[in-house]
Amino acid sequence: MIRRSSGGHAAAVAVASVVILALTGTLPAGATGTGLVPAASVNKTTHPSPGRATTATTAPCGVVKRPPGSLPPVSVAPIFTPGPPAAPGLCPLQASEYDVVVGWHARSDNATSFVVYRLDSAGKPQEVYEVPAYNVAGGAEPYSWTDTGTDQSGQCYMIGAVNATGTTDSPVECTVRPDAFQFPQADGIAPGATQWSGLSGANGGTGPLENNEHGSANNLIWSPNTLDLNPLHLHCGCGVDLAFTNKTSLWKVQATGGPVVMYGEAVALRVWGGGWLEYSHQTFGVSLHLVSTPVYQWYILGGTPGDTVDSSEFALWDSAASDFLVEHNQNFGVDLEWYKKTLPPATPPPAAPAGVKLLIEYNCYMDGDPLEMWVNDVSAGRGWADEGTVQNGWVDGDGCEETSDDSWTFAPISGHSYEVRAVDFDADGCSNDPTISSCDVADVAFVGDANGIVDPVPIG
Repeated sequence: MIRRSSGGHAAAVAVASVVILALTGTLPAGATGTGLVPAASVNKTTHPSPGRATTATTAPCGVVKRPPGSLPPVSVAPIFTPGPPAAPGLCPLQASEYDVVVGWHARSDNATSFVVYRLDSAGKPQEVYEVPAYNVAGGAEPYSWTDTGTDQSGQCYMIGAVNATGTTDSPVECTVRPDAFQFPQADGIAPGATQWSGLSGANGGTGPLENNEHGSANNLIWSPNTLDLNPLHLHCGCGVDLAFTNKTSLWKVQATGGPVVMYGEAVALRVWGGGWLEYSHQTFGVSLHLVSTPVYQWYILGGTPGDTVDSSEFALWDSAASDFLVEHNQNFGVDLEWYKKTLPPATPPPAAPAGVKLLIEYNCYMDGDPLEMWVNDVSAGRGWADEGTVQNGWVDGDGCEETSDDSWTFAPISGHSYEVRAVDFDADGCSNDPTISSCDVADVAFVGDANGIVDPVPIG
């Protein structure tokens, strides 16, 4: 096969090697992804295993959908165009939660194969797939390869067109998988958290970091070991070394791999004069700390995942804190806090009503009739039971005398649910029957509780 040399040129090979290239598609050792051309794969209903071919449902740049493992017609006719091949045309990357579809088409008819390169965490291209060319300028059937590797946050690719004279590479194209397990999607950004601006969209670039909720003094700068004990400003060796000012701040933003910083990509943030910002528990103020090495735990959110960070406002999400960093007034240190800590405490659920240890009912029924007390132990499921008569305690002109003579008591079983019904059996058309609603004077429902209350209930 023709391989990319360290100088970017390819070594000459015998004509027989062209025939071999026309029949095979290869993955370098340790690479993951789907094999043969053009097995594109997006919008799948199942999560594919790395390296396993998947059936295409949608394809970039009009790629013809084929069963996994099949090859399109391959031309092994002599190549007539002299010189190195033209750089392939790279299709827009199609990123899903689980994979990235890389598509491209030939721009000349003299390539013998195409090589897919993925940028590693240091930004260096690594060969991950090679496939034979079928020598049609313009690409009657564009090529594609599905990368199911998920070890990198931002994923960048380029395609090399290869023949005996050398390799010509396409430009680099990058994207971010919209993976909700890695960072909140658009509908998961906390209300009001989109309050930052100013970071550079170039990998390794510098720019200010401004919080648009902090008035005119909104630049976040390095400020060594100040702990603000308002209104006194005392110096102490605690709290994160940051402060807001009206002076321009300078922050470096660093990603792994590609040349740009993208929305949804894990990045490290370094403040000029200080260090790299990371989540770390603090006794006073916001739980942040500055360290000497990059910590890739920050995500710039607000734009479409995979788009280059621009001048728009954004939210800052930290994977270690699993929260958004927002402006918030602090008694100690810089006015920053984690979003969840700024929320009001949740309203506790209402306390369960107290059960009843002893029920006492007084007959204050103004008609002067005695009442029959019926009890239904709902938990036991035995239905209504007659539990005796309670005499009337109503005295005209004096009201009701709540005494033991006109009271009825009941001690329930702890944990059982009860209904108690008072029946006026002497009323016209009534009998001693708790199921006749017109004779029902009063109802009480409760739960028995050996540690509950003594509940006096007047009937009337």
